[in-house]
Amino acid sequence: MSDRVRDIVIVGGGTSGWTAACYLGAVLATPNPAEQVQITLIESKDIGIIGVGEATLAHIKQ
Repeated sequence: MSDRVRDIVIVGGGTSGWTAACYLGAVLATPNPAEQVQITLIESKDIGIIGVGEATLAHIKQ
């Protein structure tokens, strides 16, 4: 049995949630399907877009 993390759930969208999901997706990316990590982001359909940070991801550079 492997102790490797296989599933990650991020609760809360917005800039922080989406940035965390994108970062983890990039850092944990692997070409081996047996080692892939499933990242799930849960956000409320009842909370609308506030507008802060909506364009953040396009401008983040490594």
